[in-house]
Amino acid sequence: MDKDSHLYYNELAKKAISSNDFKKAKEYLIKALSLNPSSFEALFNLAAISFLEREYKEAIKLFEKALRLKPSSSEVYYNIALIYQEINEFKKAEKYYKQALKLNPNDVNILYNLSFIYLTKGDYKKGFEYYRFRYHPSLLKRQTFIPSFEKLLTKGVDFRDKRLFVYREQGLGDMIQFIRFLPFFQKEAKEILAFMPKSLNRLFSYNYPGISFVDDDKDIDFDYHFPLMESAYILGIDKDNIPYKEGYLKVDPKDSEDFKNRYIKTDKKRVGVVWRTNLSDKNDIMTKIRSKEKREVSLKNLLNFLKDLDISIYSLQKEESGEEKRLLESFGAISLDETLKDFYDTALAIDNLDLVITIDTSVVHLSGAMGKKTLLLSPFNNDWRWGEDEKRSSWYESVYIFKQDQNGSWEKALKEIKNFV
Repeated sequence: MDKDSHLYYNELAKKAISSNDFKKAKEYLIKALSLNPSSFEALFNLAAISFLEREYKEAIKLFEKALRLKPSSSEVYYNIALIYQEINEFKKAEKYYKQALKLNPNDVNILYNLSFIYLTKGDYKKGFEYYRFRYHPSLLKRQTFIPSFEKLLTKGVDFRDKRLFVYREQGLGDMIQFIRFLPFFQKEAKEILAFMPKSLNRLFSYNYPGISFVDDDKDIDFDYHFPLMESAYILGIDKDNIPYKEGYLKVDPKDSEDFKNRYIKTDKKRVGVVWRTNLSDKNDIMTKIRSKEKREVSLKNLLNFLKDLDISIYSLQKEESGEEKRLLESFGAISLDETLKDFYDTALAIDNLDLVITIDTSVVHLSGAMGKKTLLLSPFNNDWRWGEDEKRSSWYESVYIFKQDQNGSWEKALKEIKNFV
């Protein structure tokens, strides 16, 4: 291949990209464009790298240039939509997704991503309908366990006097959020068998004694089945008819009193804190990195913001490091890490607190489901559950939302929280 050809440098760039050497890839792509400013491939790949490196304005500019060269590219529209979705410009994201759909009406990635636009905007009926594209073979995730597509319960199916099998999907917080819907199925079904994470079974069994929580998903006999998050679609849930927003999970008062006598020894206002996710969860490395970037606040910064308040701080964080334990101790905070074996134990702790401050993890769902006043530190590009710019959760009346004003900066959110404790 001619070394003075843009095609030569495009090929070198592709090899560099495959080796994750994006710096070298950019050099090759810029050289390719100097030889041929109308190289669609070079513009597209350079835009993609800019997107990856969070140079969003530059990425949009380059994708728009590529679009002028190839207006029929649904992939370019799709990528521009992804950028706008990432920076919370949902109207623009929806516009570009729909343009991509006109060119490629059957692209399930576009349809699936649109579900999160609708869910974030609070259009839950449309959002949960589009969310069903996750069942497509190309998108089916490992955590969405589907026994078979036969007997999958869907909207409008009569399940009176039927045996239902319900199972986990996505994360622990999702299961806490959506468990509220099972009583509506209980009213009609003959029996409900629920396969949930073991860490939740003691809590769920106490609150829903009429449901059989099983430890194994093998050899289950049922008439219909569905993943728990499908319940919102089946029941036709919209933003205006979310049930049990005031709370729906509790613990045995005797257990709570025993926990208090053993671990809670203060007359001050008791505040629980969670500052990061548990990165030992079985996620792939990119999920871990993204989770950490989006949903972690510095423990030291958090404690510094709270240190002048007349409160007692209790850590609800699991898997504390030695450094974190020492830092908590230096601020007079109390670690409950060793006492929290499952979510029932965490619920006992929350029941004895006055307030919980947490990043977006399963604890915010548990605290909200218990009706405990909860201050959520939410990232700039927050999860759909917390809406576009909501200050109070649509799912939990007791959850207040404090969102980053820009990616990676918690300063404003922490200052607002300090005034709210």
